[in-house]
Formats: sequence, structure tokens, C-alpha cells
Amino acid sequence: MFERDVLPVFRKYCLKCHARKTRKAELSLQTRAGVFQGGESGDAAILPGKSTKSVLVKLISSGEMPPGKTKLSDAEIAVIK
Repeated sequence: MFERDVLPVFRKYCLKCHARKTRKAELSLQTRAGVFQGGESGDAAILPGKSTKSVLVKLISSGEMPPGKTKLSDAEIAVIK
């Protein structure tokens, strides 16, 4: 599910800044393990079964991430949730 559904969304919007080598905020979204490890805050980016409490879901739903004018669609946010 991660590789088939979630990773394509991350490739489109997130990996420029949050891949293994770039890791802004020490967060890599390139692998499932990186998502659950989280970044410099120490919190997992996504909490399975608790999307409303997930840091990443809050950031993409509010439009804070990704930076710039291009934002995730509601359908893409649903995939992440």
C-alpha cells in the first residue's frame, strides 16, 4: 500500500525536500520506516489509525505543506490519511 498509493504522492510533492539525502527537518518520507521514524520533533509523521493527530496530515490539510502554491488535492490527502 505504501509503495503503490502513498509513495507516488510523496514523490510528486515531498521528496524534493524530504528524501534520504535531503531530509529537511531530519524527515525522510522516501520509505515507510522513515515516515514512522519521524523527524527532528521526534514524532512519527503519520500515526496509523489516528490521522487527525498525525503531524503530516495536519500540515498538508492546512496547506502549510508543501510550501509554495502547489498543494495536495483532497483525494491525495485522503490517500495519506
